[in-house]
Amino acid sequence: MSNPFDRYNTRAKINQRQRIYLADPDTGKSTGDWIDIRYSLADDYAEAREQVLRDIAIQGEEGPAVERSARIIAPLIAGWSFDV
Repeated sequence: MSNPFDRYNTRAKINQRQRIYLADPDTGKSTGDWIDIRYSLADDYAEAREQVLRDIAIQGEEGPAVERSARIIAPLIAGWSFDV
């Protein structure tokens, strides 16, 4: 029996990236830069998140919780327009 949501093609929509255009925090005007964000239920994010969690478990990371959280959240960023 298939999932009743399959007919709505929700998996394809979940796996699409969302482009967010960035505004200057002082002026509110567009900077022309953007970031692509993955949905938290996207397949590629789930895979990346699981890899980070495995790495943390294997390495026995004792670092600050904020740093561990950042490593888990970082794969949500799928791309960007600016140089870093």
